[in-house]
This record gives sequence, C-alpha cells and structure tokens, in this order.
Amino acid sequence: MDAEKETMSLNSYKFLGLLVSVLIGACTNIDPGAPPTVELEERYQTQSAPPVTLSPEQKASVQDVVRLKLKNPDTAQFGFMNATQGEGGIANICGWVNEKNYLGRWERYRPFYVKYFPVTQQAVLITLAKESDPRLVKIQCRDSGVPLSQQPSSI
Repeated sequence: MDAEKETMSLNSYKFLGLLVSVLIGACTNIDPGAPPTVELEERYQTQSAPPVTLSPEQKASVQDVVRLKLKNPDTAQFGFMNATQGEGGIANICGWVNEKNYLGRWERYRPFYVKYFPVTQQAVLITLAKESDPRLVKIQCRDSGVPLSQQPSSI
C-alpha cells in the first residue's frame, strides 16, 4: 500500500511539473526560429561617447597608475590610448601596454581600462588584462563607449 501511495505521489508531482512547464511555455511570445532583431545586434556595438584629448600630464598620470600593476614597470611601452567623456566629466581611457618579462623578452601587448577624475587630477586603474585573456577589458571599454584600437604588434 505504501509503495502505491509513493508512486501516486511521485506521478502527481511529475504531472504538476509538466503542467507548470506547459503553462509557462504558453505565456512566452518568442519564436525560437526567428533571427535576432536589429535591436539585439545593436546592443553589442560600441556606443561611442564624445572623444577627449588627454593632456601630457593626464597621459603621464594614466601611465603611472598602469605601471604600478606591472611586474617590470621600468620596461613599459605604451601603445595607443583612446579617451571618451563619461558621466560627471570623468574620462574613460582604454589603451595598450607591453613590458619585458624577467628574462628580458617582450611579452604581448595587453589592454587596460582607466578612469581619470579631472576634479582631483587622479587616474584610477580599473582593469589590466591578464596575458592570457583580454576579453574583460575589451568588454569594459566597449560598454564605456571607448573604441579600443587594434592590438599593436609585439616587438
């Protein structure tokens, strides 16, 4: 008798789960065969913000804050840097940096993302990409409206 009750109870739960799935599925209005809409594709494009020209002092401040995170900061070589105007006058800056490893060989250029606060004249490093995976920085730059130039060729 107990086995029959357990089987009935289990079947009731299965039926209830199936019923909920059907009801939820009926409430959606998505055609799984439909191609992505233009709005979806545009969401992943960089929405460029107004460009900003950095002064030599601002560039030096950005480079100094990036150097603090490098293993061999004396060998740092900076590639292209792009800056755009963010909220409250804050500049969003994306660029590339390369350094020598401990064997004296050049590594690969890595992207970085920095915010520059003009009121305090201070740069803050948000992210410096790891050698193995620069995707996070590229996404942050895109989401901040900063066009990140192509990776410079290594030396």
